Amino acid sequence: MKPLQSRSGGCRARAAVLGVELRAVREEKPFGVRELARRVGISPAQLSSWELGIRSPSPTDVAGILGALGVVGERKHRILQIAEFAESDVIVLGQAGRPSHIAVANACASTARSIVDWHPLLVPDTLRTPTYAKAVQLATFPRGVAAQVVLNARTRALTSHSHKQEADLAVFVGERALTHPLVDPAVTAQQLRFLLELADERRARKTTINVVPDHSAGAETAFTRYYTHVGPITYFPHGLCGSFMLDHQDAYSAVIDRLAVTAYQPRESAALIAQHAARLDLELKDAKRGAGPAI
Repeated sequence: MKPLQSRSGGCRARAAVLGVELRAVREEKPFGVRELARRVGISPAQLSSWELGIRSPSPTDVAGILGALGVVGERKHRILQIAEFAESDVIVLGQAGRPSHIAVANACASTARSIVDWHPLLVPDTLRTPTYAKAVQLATFPRGVAAQVVLNARTRALTSHSHKQEADLAVFVGERALTHPLVDPAVTAQQLRFLLELADERRARKTTINVVPDHSAGAETAFTRYYTHVGPITYFPHGLCGSFMLDHQDAYSAVIDRLAVTAYQPRESAALIAQHAARLDLELKDAKRGAGPAI
């Protein structure tokens, strides 16, 4: 799958994320552009320019749109918070008790035409099972914040699997996630079997899974790139928060190109995933056998 070309132009992060959120909520209701513009008292062209990130609405404009759409509660709070931000190429969302970054990432996913997800050490976010997501967070965060991060991770895993997949999804998994799992072997084996189900060519899905060899010069930082109607938005998860970046120089397009060149092909990747799932299953059986009967 070849990702769509950049269309972000002079768009900034605040305008782009607002455009994604406004279109996502409008289409969920659902309202056409003309009908919503009439209710708000603006022209369809102006509303379209906001949804495309060409122009940036004021917080008052955003509040009017949300009111017309009947958006309340946490979602309203989140979108109005974004509307208050100053324009920049990067915005950071989320805090303890308010995982707004996860909700925005899911809005990006729901409006994207294609998605690329990469992690050098773990199975990437978009294909994690809730059990694997929980185990990852417990293994990588201090005990004091682990409970909140686990809740965030489980929310992300559950929501990413629950909505209908419309976008093409290209997932790049670092080989080290298979050879040196950071979480419980039984949980990792279950996660790898889930990947194999998704990689089955007989399934009518738009997902490709490629394993990237350890020696490859891929990015050291995990990221998800959403090719949306406002242009490519790159998301970086940071546990309790996450950042969203507009990459006007297409630096991350170059990273994705390098990953695609160095990665194993989907069939080779599936075979490698199956090999390591079987290895983990065998190791678990040997460990049980070695433990002997309980006394």
